[in-house]
Amino acid sequence: DGSRAFDVAGGRHPVVEAALEGSGAAFVANDCRFADPSDPNDSTSLTNEAGALFDASGPNSSNYISTRGGSISNAGDFRIGANTNLIGFGGVATDSADFVQTGGSTIVDGRLALNTVDIQGGVLSGSGAVSAASGPVTVGPGATVAPGNSPGTLTVDGDFAQGPGGTVAIEIDTTSSPS
Repeated sequence: DGSRAFDVAGGRHPVVEAALEGSGAAFVANDCRFADPSDPNDSTSLTNEAGALFDASGPNSSNYISTRGGSISNAGDFRIGANTNLIGFGGVATDSADFVQTGGSTIVDGRLALNTVDIQGGVLSGSGAVSAASGPVTVGPGATVAPGNSPGTLTVDGDFAQGPGGTVAIEIDTTSSPS
């Protein structure tokens, strides 16, 4: 149809799946929609809907997932693995997407470095690093930041703004048994 956008639905994209199977690699299913950012004038948009999983932590994971402008919207489950960086095209965060989460969860065990990071609902967790080039990482009413992976550390590189009704849930590990 002339568009560079394509759908991965039910965990299947026939071209990607065939290429991976042809090389002997496993195909890891995920449900998402995104546009191809190969044109310098094009912007990236990715929508991960409620009940869907975008998993950049399995054997198909790239070390770098680059974005150019546009937006990433999450209402499902969004996972960024330990060896994965979701960053701006060419490593420039100000030229990258805006990340908005309205529900579900985002687990960052790698690096999430985009133009803006706005957690409006759901949970942001993991043991990686999060940063926003154009202001603070924001957590709105009804959203939760739960650092680490029971327990652990989630690094915010830069400013952090928690709005009224936002929650930071910190799990504390004791060094001795309570008496």
